[in-house]
Amino acid sequence: PIIVGHRGMKLNVVKQGNDLPTSFRLHPAYPNPFNPETTIRFDVNEPAEVVIKVFRINGREVETLVNSYLNTGNYNVTWNATKYPSGIYFIKMNSSIYSATEKVILLK
Repeated sequence: PIIVGHRGMKLNVVKQGNDLPTSFRLHPAYPNPFNPETTIRFDVNEPAEVVIKVFRINGREVETLVNSYLNTGNYNVTWNATKYPSGIYFIKMNSSIYSATEKVILLK
C-alpha cells in the first residue's frame, strides 16, 4: 500500500490498525542487523510533518524515507539498503515536537 502524503508525494508508508498512539515514537528497526531490508515502525499522536532519514556513521545523509504530513496513527516503512555497503547507519525521525535516532547495522 502507498499513502499519498502532503503535496501529493507518494510514500511507501503503511498505516497499521486503527489504534491511536499516545505519543510520537520511533521503534527499534526489525530485523537489526539486517540484509538487505529492515522495517521502521513509528507512531504519530497528532497530525504533523514527519521526516525520517537515513545517515551513515560519518553523518552523511544517504536516503529520505518519509517527508510528509501524516495523520495520527501507527505506521511502518521498509528501508531497502541493497545499494549501500555494509556498516552502521542511523535512522532519524523528526517532527516539530519530536526527534529520535535509532542505530541499525547492515550486514552483507
